[in-house]
Amino acid sequence: MIAKIMLLIRARSALRHARKAGLPGLDFDAYGRRLARRELAGSRRFGRFLSSYLNPVSCVRYFEFPFAQQALARHFEEGTARSVLDVSSPRLLPFWLAECAGHDITMINPDAPDLARSEALAQHARVSGRLHFSPHGDATSLPFPDNSFDCVTCISVIEHISGSGDKQALREFTRVVRPGGAIVLTFPVKPTREDEFRQQPCYTTQQQDPDGRGYFFQRFYDDKDIQNLIKIPALKETERRYFVESPPGWFQAYELQWIQKGLAVTARDPHLMADHFSDVGPVHPRDRTGVVGLHLTVE
Repeated sequence: MIAKIMLLIRARSALRHARKAGLPGLDFDAYGRRLARRELAGSRRFGRFLSSYLNPVSCVRYFEFPFAQQALARHFEEGTARSVLDVSSPRLLPFWLAECAGHDITMINPDAPDLARSEALAQHARVSGRLHFSPHGDATSLPFPDNSFDCVTCISVIEHISGSGDKQALREFTRVVRPGGAIVLTFPVKPTREDEFRQQPCYTTQQQDPDGRGYFFQRFYDDKDIQNLIKIPALKETERRYFVESPPGWFQAYELQWIQKGLAVTARDPHLMADHFSDVGPVHPRDRTGVVGLHLTVE
């Protein structure tokens, strides 16, 4: 009990610091905590509540979620409901878009346990039928006709698709979005391309690498990779923003601590992100790790 109280104190202190520092994404943080309280009231499952309440927004999502929300707000008339296909983003974004922005959201996710968790949590969201779930989760072969949606959102997902699946997924996103619609992506970047493998799978969809490197986890894109990825005739780049660590190497050390200590580290995410990540504009980083936000228009 003492440890849980200390975590709560640490989380509140981190949030106060983030507010003073002007960290973006705090609207999503507040929504995630409200959703956690609603779920606790309905399910009485304190363990699940604690994790969701103490870490409603994970690390760089404090920058990625506002980028996606603002891209949609700029692309479409303010206050107009749109049909959005969300492809496996962290669930807080599509839930927020359905409840707070009033969009009609269809969620797909190939990770069946994670999708089931989203379906269970949806009982506590006030979405009035605006949140839908598709059992088919393959981003490289979407089960929807051409021109089915006004927008696709895909936050920190395509980097986990092995081989050339990321390019095929983007072709599929382009196919199902109506002309004039938008695709909003984020994914990790480094000065030079890097593939990351892990010894244990993090998702149920991962398979072992045939060369014995473990399980493919994600790729970090360099600038050339990004240009090749979005080189699709019907796509136009509308906006690009980079959210980058400081100092160089900080994120790798943070990630190791996160894996080892869990909530003891991530409960401080608002503080850590306010101090160690920033929006550096449209220029690819030369010596640091970060994420890129892309707002693409389908012509």
